[in-house]
Amino acid sequence: MGILQRFKNIIRAKVNAKSSKTKKVNEEDLINKYIHDVKEALRQIKSDMAAVEANESTSFNKLCENEKLYEKFIDDLEKTLKKLEELKNKNSLANQLEKINEINDKVYYEQLGDFDSIIDKIQNKIYVAEAIEELNSQQFDF
Repeated sequence: MGILQRFKNIIRAKVNAKSSKTKKVNEEDLINKYIHDVKEALRQIKSDMAAVEANESTSFNKLCENEKLYEKFIDDLEKTLKKLEELKNKNSLANQLEKINEINDKVYYEQLGDFDSIIDKIQNKIYVAEAIEELNSQQFDF
């Protein structure tokens, strides 16, 4: 039995050695695969980071453009409001001028009426004066 036991031990040792070697190879393969996966993940992360940075740069540029457009819009809006206020003032001035013209027309026509009556009075006085003069000249002709 000693030989069989020894033979059994030798075979067991060889099987264990093979198994151990296989486990070692499998462990190395697993470690290498893990390292490869980590490197691949790192490469993907770097690629994603570059894309994010590019996107961030583009977004920042668009933000700057939008801020400029917003400032231009606000400036244009302020100019438009100022012009609107000027138009309101001009309209107000035009309304005031129209009222002044109406008052002037009214006063003018009232004065014309007064002038017409004054002219009529003067013409009447002239007529009376002419009549008196004619009467005076007829009396002296005798």
